[in-house]
Amino acid sequence: AGNVPEDYFMFAEAMHWCYLMWKNDFEVWFTAQARVLHKKNRSASQLPADWRIEKSVLCKYVFCYSQFGWLKTKFIEITDLLSYNFSMWRLMFDKTNDTSVKYWRVCRQIIWSALWTGAEKTGQRQLKI
Repeated sequence: AGNVPEDYFMFAEAMHWCYLMWKNDFEVWFTAQARVLHKKNRSASQLPADWRIEKSVLCKYVFCYSQFGWLKTKFIEITDLLSYNFSMWRLMFDKTNDTSVKYWRVCRQIIWSALWTGAEKTGQRQLKI
């Protein structure tokens, strides 16, 4: 199916592989019951949660730019923004703990800034450590 480009800092490789497999007529399945345990790779867990959230969101958009182009990526970003806003409001009304609401706020802020930048700046931002 092909190699994964080195444009992704981390977090987008699985998405890219699944997309390539699907594009080449393989079946791609998702199951919520699957669990992955990384015993030795702890590099991302040593970094702040906000950093991990930012990188995972931005890597997704770098993937989308490379596979779907500008217009579809902007549509995906808008859809994500609406989804995160809805989730955040629902959590606030449910009086869920503050860390969940904080997570959604960080995601919303990252998506909002990505929405106003192009592919090149999004790619550069996700590569910064």
